[in-house]
Amino acid sequence: MQPWVVALISFASVVVGILAIAFLLHHHAKRQYSKWLSSPKTPLDVDDFVSKSINTPNPPKYMKIWFGQKMSIGSRKPSEETIPLASKESPYVNGLQVTQRADARKKNSDDPQQQQQQQQTSNDDDLAELGLLKKDENIKPKPLVIGTIRMGFGHHRIAYAACSWALHSNDTNAVFGDNRTTTYFHDLLNIDSDEADLIKSTDAAYSKMSRITSNLGGCFEKLWGSFTLSGDADALRISALT
Repeated sequence: MQPWVVALISFASVVVGILAIAFLLHHHAKRQYSKWLSSPKTPLDVDDFVSKSINTPNPPKYMKIWFGQKMSIGSRKPSEETIPLASKESPYVNGLQVTQRADARKKNSDDPQQQQQQQQTSNDDDLAELGLLKKDENIKPKPLVIGTIRMGFGHHRIAYAACSWALHSNDTNAVFGDNRTTTYFHDLLNIDSDEADLIKSTDAAYSKMSRITSNLGGCFEKLWGSFTLSGDADALRISALT
């Protein structure tokens, strides 16, 4: 057999092997995406939203979604635990209610450091049931919940700006009229939960990668920057899964 024939066969085998692996990975990523969508099942349909909101077709890029989701959550499993919430008045902003886990004190009661920290910030008597849990449809206006992830202080500043607007509107009757609404500041990191731990670990991984790529510079820094600054339909799908 001629050498060029052997080389051609070898090259074709490599190409076929790569295509086969790519097909299997794509099939696996597609099945995993369907599994994530149904576990747990939620009324949030990002695929339907994207197809109706954008004129150009945006089919899911399954490999990208699979890789991004794995980078975000690792081997963690979704939890369907209902976390009881309560609120207390902010020690920094008058009239602002801050949400926290209602049973956090009981859960951490054996930790002296947690006891001291919690005693400095609130008492059990300060905790109140969330007004938004009440089923009375005659309550007007409805409570206002402002959420923040606090991955960087930019999120916090924007959320506090919205709180300032809401509290000012209460004082001036500019929006809600004579009916004062309760404003809740819902900081996800303030809720003692596995989800808060996920946010912290994700933020730590992001900061570490940013430092590494910044030290390497060049194409590594540009590649990381383009990866973190580009948001598209698949990024929205990943955020909905997380």
